[in-house]
Amino acid sequence: MARGWCLQVLGHHDEALCLLGAEAQRIPAHAHRARARFEVRVALAALGANDVDRACATLRDLLRVAPGLDSATLRTDLRGCVRALSRHRRQPAVAELLPALSRQASRRTAA
Repeated sequence: MARGWCLQVLGHHDEALCLLGAEAQRIPAHAHRARARFEVRVALAALGANDVDRACATLRDLLRVAPGLDSATLRTDLRGCVRALSRHRRQPAVAELLPALSRQASRRTAA
């Protein structure tokens, strides 16, 4: 997981996507926050590898659990996804996803 994360940060998106995608699936379903953090990294790696469809699918799945999570780190990563997806805003899947993703990226749950 750490290697995939580092590869994504360093811009080696294709390799990071392979590693992170496989490792994220190993995170238990009940570990919502950990799964969300890694799924965002999968989406960022997919966007870096120009696999917009995979990024959108990953983020749509993530948005199902994200409303219950209040994590500044997750919101920061989601804002990175919003910026990266904005470059593809004319694609229908992106145009559909971007408003909900933007709301989640700026949302804070009540403490």
